[in-house]
Amino acid sequence: MLSKRCSTIKESLFAHKRTVSLERARIYKASYQRSEGEAPVIRRARALAALLAEHELVIDDYDLLVGNRSVQPRAGVISPEMSPYWILDELDEFETRPQDQFVMSEEDKRIYREELYPYFAGQSLNDWYQTHSAPEVQEAQKTKVFSVAQTDKGQGHIIADFETLLTHGFEALLEKAKTQAAQNPDNDFYRAAVISLEASIAYIQRYHALVVKRATTCTDPAREAELSCLAEVLEHISTKPARNFYDALQLVWLAEVILQHESNASSLSLGRMDQYLWPYYQTSKAEDMSDTQIRELLTCFYLKCNTIVAIRSTESASFFAGFPIGFNLVVGGIDAEGNDASNELSYLLLDIQKDTRLPQPNLSLRAHAKTLMSSIPRQLKLSAWEMACHKSLTTK
Repeated sequence: MLSKRCSTIKESLFAHKRTVSLERARIYKASYQRSEGEAPVIRRARALAALLAEHELVIDDYDLLVGNRSVQPRAGVISPEMSPYWILDELDEFETRPQDQFVMSEEDKRIYREELYPYFAGQSLNDWYQTHSAPEVQEAQKTKVFSVAQTDKGQGHIIADFETLLTHGFEALLEKAKTQAAQNPDNDFYRAAVISLEASIAYIQRYHALVVKRATTCTDPAREAELSCLAEVLEHISTKPARNFYDALQLVWLAEVILQHESNASSLSLGRMDQYLWPYYQTSKAEDMSDTQIRELLTCFYLKCNTIVAIRSTESASFFAGFPIGFNLVVGGIDAEGNDASNELSYLLLDIQKDTRLPQPNLSLRAHAKTLMSSIPRQLKLSAWEMACHKSLTTK
């Protein structure tokens, strides 16, 4: 059952029609103009740094976690540096097409036609692909032997190394990147990594400053206390490793948002959260964080996953209708030694899914012969679905 806070947040996600956002595209264009002539990986790193420094931050009135990709939740963020052509073709169709409709103002359409499209046309990722693909590949594409996956947006299928980020923190990763860059001065990747990591730290510090400001003007003592706690979390995780469950959840979400800002991609997945969050869950339980507090934090995280959707071409939307951004979250399975890896957090993550009842995170259960036979301590009752899985596994 959702708390009043979480019910309010959930309702706010669908309070307005989805809009098309040009914020990322305009900041990327300005950055690309400044970095012309530099290596592509450096240009992308500088564009990400500009976006993290300039895009408008939003703090909800109720949420316990921060991190937004767009001013309005569930906005369609376009990335013409990948392919500007389909966007131009469909500017007047976003609001009326059969699936996944978005509202776009006439002024934004003008800006796209007159400012964004002319700049990115001819120098997008799609243009590079068309120039460098072999004739037989292009012919196979035309005759539908295969289709180029998502020329309209990025496709991820990536799980970041959250465990390393949680255990080391951004500052340690930055120092490692700086060392590599110093030892390899001609390596553009290491230079880009330094730019991106510095920008990520500054980005979290922007949130910290905004939360502090909001706390000082808050007239509700309870909310002021929440904001003060959140500010302390943000100040710490901007550079340092996670200490507890609150730190870990906020750091994972902000890392996901940064990845989304950079790639504007689907399938940037969460991976085995019940494994890499387990130590921090245990720490917070030992520090007397209540089950209610833990549950509400996790529910806020789940709701955050639904603030990001993909705007696709009409053709792609016909196959991917319903905004499946692909925050795949995995629970259960086995460890490296073949032992059952499920724990108390695994069941909690499953249970919260039936409270939020939203598409994201896209939850997966890794099942094996002993998945539901572990004698782990938990207060959660097995759902009918879990019992069915158990019966199926034990009768084979």
